[in-house]
Amino acid sequence: MAKGALKSAVFRFSNQDGAVVPLHLDVLKGSGAGYVWWGWWKKEHEPGREATLEQLSSLVEHSGSTWIALLNRKDDEFFKAEVDLVQYPPDGERSMAPDSFCPDLYRAKEPGCAAWLRLRRIVQISAESYAEQFGVVPTGDPTLYEIREESGKLRPYPSPSWDMREVALAGDSILHLSDLHFGESHGYLGREARLGAGIRSASMLDRVTDAIDQSKKQVGLVVVSGDLVSKATTDDFFPVEDFLTELLKSLRLSKRHLVVVPGNHDFKTLEALDKIPTMDYGHERAYRTFCKSFFDWREPELERLHHFVTSSGERLVLAGLNSARLRGKESKEYGYVGRHRYAEMLDHMEATLTNAGVTARKVAVLHHHVLPVQELELPRDGVPVSITVDAAELYGELQERGFDAILHGHQHRPFFFRGGRATLPAPTSMKRPGRQLIVVGNGSSGAARAALHGDFPFNSLGIHGISGSAFSLSWYFYSAEVAPQTLGAWDEPWQPTGQ
Repeated sequence: MAKGALKSAVFRFSNQDGAVVPLHLDVLKGSGAGYVWWGWWKKEHEPGREATLEQLSSLVEHSGSTWIALLNRKDDEFFKAEVDLVQYPPDGERSMAPDSFCPDLYRAKEPGCAAWLRLRRIVQISAESYAEQFGVVPTGDPTLYEIREESGKLRPYPSPSWDMREVALAGDSILHLSDLHFGESHGYLGREARLGAGIRSASMLDRVTDAIDQSKKQVGLVVVSGDLVSKATTDDFFPVEDFLTELLKSLRLSKRHLVVVPGNHDFKTLEALDKIPTMDYGHERAYRTFCKSFFDWREPELERLHHFVTSSGERLVLAGLNSARLRGKESKEYGYVGRHRYAEMLDHMEATLTNAGVTARKVAVLHHHVLPVQELELPRDGVPVSITVDAAELYGELQERGFDAILHGHQHRPFFFRGGRATLPAPTSMKRPGRQLIVVGNGSSGAARAALHGDFPFNSLGIHGISGSAFSLSWYFYSAEVAPQTLGAWDEPWQPTGQ
């Protein structure tokens, strides 16, 4: 279906770095100029959207001004704003605010903005009013959406790129790796790797394949739950590509049988916090370059769906989540997922399964742990407790949606938990958990000895069977000098699929 004419645009924002709309209102009310500049904080990986900006500018020129939407999806804040001028440099360049009538928060901050909108009015509106004037709330990663009319309905573009196409699995087991840490804290010698500080007498690939052989299980799916590298440089991702290519080849699998999520070491977190990271998300560049190079991912979303079918006809959906999202200097080491980043994706997953008349096992994959892993976790100067800060919300949401398990990494120590979380649907009632989640943490599969815990000085991996009535769990420990040995193994019965 051809897209209709542009009716308006939505600029998405967050209050992570300051109270955005109040700051603009302060300038608008106090400057005496009668306007305030709103900058488009375009993410580095977003396209320039010159055609969209040109059409929006044409709307303004035709009527003298037009109304756009300003959307804070995280906090459910909806605004409309009257814009009477759109300025943008050619070829996707960035620039500073045209004059001083812009909040100091970002008026002259690098790297600048990709477009500037002169706003005459900003008005907060309800969700219902937003729906009437701008249509459904857009989902996905972009910060600029077109609003177009189709068949009498207003629709946002671009649409999310979640993929629920079926992928056949030849094996019925998941190989779970995490915290490979290629680069300076990698503990093994790789073909292209820069030598780490650990023992180098065996390759990690050899240890991984030895463990698979020992398990006598047929691996059909590989999951890597973050921290592929030690530092987020493009050079460190090259040996990751080599390792994954060789691993998939040895297992006779394709890249469609590989699920990868980012960890905190895969982004340039510390460098980003010296600036305003949300102005361009440049700290994600190396990881996104790896995804584009290795997987040929063209879509902007780091949250992804993976739909698999076993040889026996059982279905498995993995929801890959990004828990390495920055929230501020005080929580830079903590995990944060954000319900606004995954709720609509899980809605899409459920709708697809329902429309097809099928059920599936559901497993969430993220990097940061959702429950304490160490017996004692005390914040120390420079070493905070780095649990996922919105873990309770995520855990409850996954329970309600009928998920079966969570796979994670981050803490360099294997972990297991099974249980349910009571929720508070209203201030005066508590709801008993109707479902238990299996939480499976993997230690580090490739970090050097110096990066491991004193009470668990080994690397580890998991090989978990998914067919039948139970999640057949098994972990292996190893090092460059120690061949893989069983760490633990047992079956956890699946609960019935569905809600």
